[in-house]
This record gives sequence, C-alpha cells and structure tokens, in this order.
Amino acid sequence: MSAFFRNIKIPRSLSWKRLVTLGITLMVFSYLIYRAYFGVKEIFSNGIKFSFVFLLLSFVCQMIGVAFAGLVWGNIVHRLSVKSSQIFDYEAWCLSAVARKIPGFIWSAVSRMYLYDIRYKASKALIMITVLIEMIMMSLGALVALGISIIAGFAQASWIDTKLLLFIVLPILVISTAMLGPRIIHYAVRRTTKKQNGQEIIELPTIKSWDTLRWIIGETIVAFFAGGVFYFLMKSIIVDAAVPFSTILGALSMAMALGPIGMWLPGDIGLKDGFLYIALSTIIGGSLAAVVTLSWRIWGTLLELFLGGLSAIALGHDLQKLKSTYNTGKGSVNLDRDSPY
Repeated sequence: MSAFFRNIKIPRSLSWKRLVTLGITLMVFSYLIYRAYFGVKEIFSNGIKFSFVFLLLSFVCQMIGVAFAGLVWGNIVHRLSVKSSQIFDYEAWCLSAVARKIPGFIWSAVSRMYLYDIRYKASKALIMITVLIEMIMMSLGALVALGISIIAGFAQASWIDTKLLLFIVLPILVISTAMLGPRIIHYAVRRTTKKQNGQEIIELPTIKSWDTLRWIIGETIVAFFAGGVFYFLMKSIIVDAAVPFSTILGALSMAMALGPIGMWLPGDIGLKDGFLYIALSTIIGGSLAAVVTLSWRIWGTLLELFLGGLSAIALGHDLQKLKSTYNTGKGSVNLDRDSPY
C-alpha cells in the first residue's frame, strides 16, 4: 500500500475556491460546537437517557448503506468492462471513503484510480469516468429520495390523494430521472474526456436507461439508510425526539444532490451538517440539534474509519501477494475472491 500512497501527488497551492470551502466548513463547525456546548448542558440538566438499541440500529443502517453503495459502484465498474471482483470493489469503495473525509473528495477518486491500476491494470481515465458516473447517480438518487420525502410530507395532508402520489407521481419521478441519466452522463463524460483536438481519449459502452434506473434506485436506497444512520443516532441520544424521518431524509438528500462543493477539500463535511442542523433546529432547538449533528459526524467518521481500516488490511495483503508473485515469477495467486469472472 505504501507504493500506492507514494504515487499520489499533493497539490502545492490552494485556490480561492478551496479557501472559500475551508472557510465555510470552519464557520459551520465553529457555530455547531458553540451551540453544542449549551446542548450538552441541557442534556445533563435533564438527565441522560441513552438507548443502545437505537445506536445498534444506526450501526446496522451504516453497514447496509455502505454495502449498497459498494454494490452500485461495482456494478458501474463492471458495466464499463473492468473485470474486478465484487469484494475488491467493496473494499476499494470503503477505503476511498476514508480519503473522501480527509483530505477531500478528489482523493477518493485518486485512490480508486491507483487501486484498480495496481490490481487490474485498469485505465486511470476509465476509473475517473466511473467515479464521475457514480457522482451523477448519487445526485440523481438523492433527488429521488428528496422527492420521496416531499411526497411523504404532502401525504399527511387530508386533501392529497396518497395513492396518486405513490402509484403515479413517484413512478413518473423515478422513470423520468432514469431516462435523463444517460444524457447527463454522456454530456459530463464528453466534457471530461475530450482532448483539445476534439478526439475522445477512450471509448465507453453505451449507457442505457435501464443501467441508470438500477443505479439510481441503488443510490436512493443508500440515501434512505444514510438517513437511518442519523435518525437512529438521534433517537439514541434524545429518545423522545419527535422528528419525522422524512425531515431528516429531505435535508440529507438535498445535501447529497448538491454534491461536493470543494473538490480538494472534504466538501460533504459542513454541507450535510448545515442542512441537517437547520432541519433539526426548527423542531428540537438549536442546541440539541448541534449536539446530534456533531455526534452524527463523529459516529459516521468512526464507522467509515473502521470499515476503511479493515479494507486497507485486506487490500494491502492482496497487493503484497500480487507483488511477491510478480517478483518471483513462480506460480499464481488467486486474488479475485468470489469473482464472477
């Protein structure tokens, strides 16, 4: 793994966009920490009521959500003709999730580029395009999740026909988004892969609406379980919190749909926290909302570090065996655990 990290080039300067993003992130967390101080005092004064069951449910949501995210990523990779194993795809996704936190989103893409290059000799440009497609699907899936949360809010009104929303409006939303997906991907890939002379660097298979439909459904499921991580963590800290799940899902989906703001900084850090804090503060108050939001950030980061650490150990072991095999030239090592190929 050390050779992999040595290949990553650290940027030598900070652009104004990165500085602005860093400033916004620091402002958000400074304010949250300030408000959380009063929230902790309020919790201690009222008595601590902690529920381990809800914390366990939050943990389960995280594990299932990451599994779906890795599955979507692997399916996109295989659709672009990369012959990788599903377990490797999952491990690469988990490890790159750590890079997304520190120092930023672009490092998540770089880590996958080099992992697939080292293990499968896959084109770095191809993996970068795969990351781009995943970003688009994540945004579209989050938009569908946002639409579902809005529909759930409207469904509570007596003058709204719930069946109309579920069986007509929701399917139209999902199908229209899936049909729009290939056009967005084609436009984004064309803008990304063209040289100055107008020739594309690599040829990609045709992405169809059926492909984007299953990816969007997968990313929508990921958004739901991500909302579950926050919701059940909140319930473990404030057991009697009367916050609708649709509110949390809507705030989180809005942030996910916007995507990372700072490409070389942890763009999702600050953006999601701000949306979730605003959504919660109107219901349980700003101080308690700050406590829950910061707790969620710490809890989610610890879980991602846990999965990323296990994946790093597994990948490091596999790549070390691969290196030894190439150096000695003796025998062969089957590294594609559970590979369908």
